[in-house]
Amino acid sequence: MSLSLLNLTMPPPKIDFTNEVQVVKEIFDANDWIKAEFSNRFSADILQFGRNFSLSFAKFSALSALASKDNEQADFASGFVFGVFDDLLVSMKLLVAGNFPASGNCLRQAVEGIAVSLLCAKPGLVWVQQKKVTVKINYCDKLKAEDRLVDSNYSLGQLRMNREELGISFEGLSKLVSLRKHCHQFSHPSLASMAMRMDLRPSDVIGMGGHFDEAKADFYRYQIGERIGLCEILPNLIEGIITLLRERQA
Repeated sequence: MSLSLLNLTMPPPKIDFTNEVQVVKEIFDANDWIKAEFSNRFSADILQFGRNFSLSFAKFSALSALASKDNEQADFASGFVFGVFDDLLVSMKLLVAGNFPASGNCLRQAVEGIAVSLLCAKPGLVWVQQKKVTVKINYCDKLKAEDRLVDSNYSLGQLRMNREELGISFEGLSKLVSLRKHCHQFSHPSLASMAMRMDLRPSDVIGMGGHFDEAKADFYRYQIGERIGLCEILPNLIEGIITLLRERQA
């Protein structure tokens, strides 16, 4: 199978960011020159992402079919899994448009969404840490109340506390924790996020609102690979959530 993407070569535009007209034009610019760079170098990887994403999303209908007014846990779990797909897709769109820090932040949300969806689906109560004390809570009730105890920042730690009851392997959890840690540095002002906005090689073009640096090609390929890998685990995630929800109904 082959994929025809933007088989183009375009120079980066020179924008005068002291000119309000050019700034407004940049706001609506599609970043086609950056997308062409990604297309020319990484078309096979992007096609693999599309294939993995579509195969994973084909499993989603079985989960969404469980959601109903009478099954709040299924409704919440389904909604958060849908958010994982949305965050993954937006993360890739931002990546190939040259907006890497924002792309990394979306990927972090996808990872946390996986943890939250599993915690929503867990039969019975969920173990959490509250003021240095381990307690059990109704996770969905706390979510509805917008309780800080179930802030998504804590979701991977809470997933670890409930890992065995949720049927999550230590290796699988470790991969999620590692990926979130990697994304964290791009979710806040940091040396890493600063580097992602700058050319590693000399350039006379000031870039904002999108960026491509040939010197980062290996890094871009690695990042696309991370998103491909996350797509690969989603079918098992969805099947695991369906199993948990059916255990609750039993």
